Amino acid sequence: MPPSIYTVILLLEIVCAVLWTQPAVLSKQRIFVDDSNVITDSACRVISSVISSEASVHYPGSPEYRTDIHHWSGFAIEESRCSIRPADANDLGRILQILGWTKTPFAITGGGHSQNPGFSSTTGIHITMSQFNKLQHNEEEGTIDIGAGLRWDDVYGLLNPKGYTVVGGRVNGVGVAGFTLGGGLSWITNERGLTIDTLVSCEVVLPNGTVVDASADVNPDLFFGLKGGFNNFGIVTRFTLQVFPQSDIWGGAIIVPESQIKQANQAIVNFVDTVRDPKATMNIIFEYAEGSMNAIIIVFYNAPEPPAGMFDEVLHLNGGIVQVSSMPFSSLLAVGQPRNTPRRIQDVAPVQSYSVPLLNKVANQTKYWGSYLEKHHSGYFFDYVVEVFLPDYFNHGSPSSSAWPADRCTVHFPINIVFAWYDQAHDKAVYDPLAQTVNKLKTDAEEEGQEVENASLYPNIVVAGKPLEKLYGSNLQRLREVRDVYDPTRVMNLAGGWHF
Repeated sequence: MPPSIYTVILLLEIVCAVLWTQPAVLSKQRIFVDDSNVITDSACRVISSVISSEASVHYPGSPEYRTDIHHWSGFAIEESRCSIRPADANDLGRILQILGWTKTPFAITGGGHSQNPGFSSTTGIHITMSQFNKLQHNEEEGTIDIGAGLRWDDVYGLLNPKGYTVVGGRVNGVGVAGFTLGGGLSWITNERGLTIDTLVSCEVVLPNGTVVDASADVNPDLFFGLKGGFNNFGIVTRFTLQVFPQSDIWGGAIIVPESQIKQANQAIVNFVDTVRDPKATMNIIFEYAEGSMNAIIIVFYNAPEPPAGMFDEVLHLNGGIVQVSSMPFSSLLAVGQPRNTPRRIQDVAPVQSYSVPLLNKVANQTKYWGSYLEKHHSGYFFDYVVEVFLPDYFNHGSPSSSAWPADRCTVHFPINIVFAWYDQAHDKAVYDPLAQTVNKLKTDAEEEGQEVENASLYPNIVVAGKPLEKLYGSNLQRLREVRDVYDPTRVMNLAGGWHF
């Protein structure tokens, strides 16, 4: 159906809706309607009339609607006027044309793991990518085609039994789309790079409804923008990623009581300073919950057994509870799985290196803010996740290959700070403590001589409201130029997220 027909149908819908709901006198009370809701509701109905029979539109009150708008963190859920399940790229093209013409706010959800309200949720029209669920392993090409509605669990479930893997998510339930478009840090990033470094091509529906491919050879400027630049240029429907051989791995968790955290921090720093094997890494979670503090060291080696002695110092910590073994790669996703909670936000504190004093300060911040927010703001749990990578983990991509990071020569490591709480009444109260602790750790790093002011903040875990320059640095001007080519009328600005 041509766009001109959409326009006629939509005009008729809106005119009829407005006439039907014009201010009226009833018991001497004037009744008004919200014109934006009238337009949005009309857009829902028009979209329903032009999408394919395999696609569907759902409304509040239906179980399908509730499934569509669901997010892993309840804090990120917003009540849209309708939800839409497009069946293919042509459906999405029609939808984007109508949304653009009516200037209707919308959201796109892949896996629903975004924790910033409004980033993949909306009070307008909610698009869920759940029907983009095709998965095809191209063994001769060494690639896999992944639908934008899938999760990494689905991908590993197909590949791992065949002895392959991809550079993907590290915990259960994470969607492929947002994770990839935000960069992608994986257990095998030291060996293979960021997820975007292994991205071969994408299928993209542009804001004008056109369906195009993007790769290093086809629409390379668009491909650059999508690699870390999220949904600023259209909606990705399919990702093609490189596939790598994969054996069983060795890994698991060591749970360290509060009394031994300083000893653990020394062992962690010794590992970071001495181990240069790209198959080896660890994440450290300092956690405060229910009045107590501990550390969880998640260890990983990309083979069934690590070299002798590599992890001995953390394995033999006093009081540590050791839960490590050889296992299938996908089994590690359940180790250190973040707690689910109705309300949570996160932010990142970048550092250039880890010292024992700095890790001790991270532990102190965990306990201080955990106990304070638990007492005053219905706090549930508080995690400070220390990410460990090799100093050259950005080197798998060329300096100008992706929107993020802006600078691959200056390396930073993210400390992911997660605050979780129960009561909606405290939603606003947690933001200031989060900002305070990020600033404190920034100051602590700077006092050690680290340069963190110009770090490229990891987009997937940054709290909403940060200046774009903090994420994209010198790439921002180029990204705006790419945006002007592919979305000159700013249709994608109607969706949430980081907008150039």
